[in-house]
Amino acid sequence: MEVKKRVQDFYEQVGWQKTEVELFSDAEQFEDLRLVSRDYIHKCHMRLKRYLKPNGKYFLDVASGPIQYAEYLTYSKDYDIRICVDISVLALKEARKKIGNKGAYILADITNLPFKDSAVDAVLSLHTIYHVPSNEQNKAFQEIHRVLKPGASAIVVYSWGEHSPLMGLALYPMKIMQTLKQSVTSTLIRRIKPDISKSCQDHQPQLYFYTHDYKYFAGQKWRFSFDILVWRSLSVAFMKRYIHSWLLGRQLLSLIFWLEDKFPHLAGRLGQYPLFIIKK
Repeated sequence: MEVKKRVQDFYEQVGWQKTEVELFSDAEQFEDLRLVSRDYIHKCHMRLKRYLKPNGKYFLDVASGPIQYAEYLTYSKDYDIRICVDISVLALKEARKKIGNKGAYILADITNLPFKDSAVDAVLSLHTIYHVPSNEQNKAFQEIHRVLKPGASAIVVYSWGEHSPLMGLALYPMKIMQTLKQSVTSTLIRRIKPDISKSCQDHQPQLYFYTHDYKYFAGQKWRFSFDILVWRSLSVAFMKRYIHSWLLGRQLLSLIFWLEDKFPHLAGRLGQYPLFIIKK
């Protein structure tokens, strides 16, 4: 419960707060919003529609947040009701502003969804489960499967975190430089003002993040079948470090997107963000 409270506090106090340019803090902290990356990110968002049932009665968005990107609205366009579930009251209030009476808004936990078995036509969970306590992530997947109707599919966007072989290799030089920089900075801070880092940590909620590796998922005894494809192979850190207009960034991202489509299983296994497709 302590971990979940930390996640809830982060999004209530930080993540779903609006910035001066009317974006959410979550997007500014965790996404690459630069113009050079915009088309690639848009296409990755729209990639999800290939695997979602195009229409139905109930579309369940687990940890919906405020439905912060325009592309997110298109996923449930031809459904009767989009059910938004989140542990943040602020997120649900913001989601209501987007979809109004076409939505239902429920304060609940992904590991204990308040729905009957086989109740919904599609389930979506984006960047959620790696913020669930590590020992409950399995249960979150099981709950998503439980509420699906037979013949339906759910989509979960996960992250391999530091377990991504592709990003680990690409960012290795950067990590060495960051380690050296942090070591020097920490030494200077302790000499100048020993309590400054502790003081900063005490005043802002920290977002819990835990990613299992591929072996964890392969070794679990799941009661359902799933496929792992690619949502996006590149991390934000990689994009901000290596993708720039003056380095033909847009053209490079177009090539990477083409390669992801050409080899979706390989890109999902090696890249940053796998796309789990759960079937029932």
